[in-house]
Amino acid sequence: MIPNNHPNSSSDIGANLHNDEICPDGDIPATKIRRVYRGALDGVVRVVNTIDRHEGSQPLRHIVYHSPTGFAWGYEGSGPADLALSILCDIFGEFPTLKKLFYGRFKAAPYYQAFKREFVARWDFQGSFEIDSNDVIQWLRAQGAEV
Repeated sequence: MIPNNHPNSSSDIGANLHNDEICPDGDIPATKIRRVYRGALDGVVRVVNTIDRHEGSQPLRHIVYHSPTGFAWGYEGSGPADLALSILCDIFGEFPTLKKLFYGRFKAAPYYQAFKREFVARWDFQGSFEIDSNDVIQWLRAQGAEV
């Protein structure tokens, strides 16, 4: 379920979806919304946008767990861990509380560190990156996740 304050809560966002792809409560599953995650260096600030084909560019919500200072990529540190966590939480359509993060009670928990190692840490530290949500979903399914 996409909460009302989520960037994709607009009613026209599901215009190209079939009725069987819409949840009984009328919400569109987050996994049905194709996204492209892009990161570009803007000085020393790392900016990651979630590109929704219907709504335009919006910042990726930062799930703060390891890095209160923001996202990073190109190495296996706290900024890349938060980026991996935030991308996977966005894919799963979840916004875990600090308590759920601490106890690992959220869908992305078993996967985000491996995703960081296999993808985020390999992106050019001094460059930009782009990854499609379909590629992330395919990787998650290969790991055994139900997406």
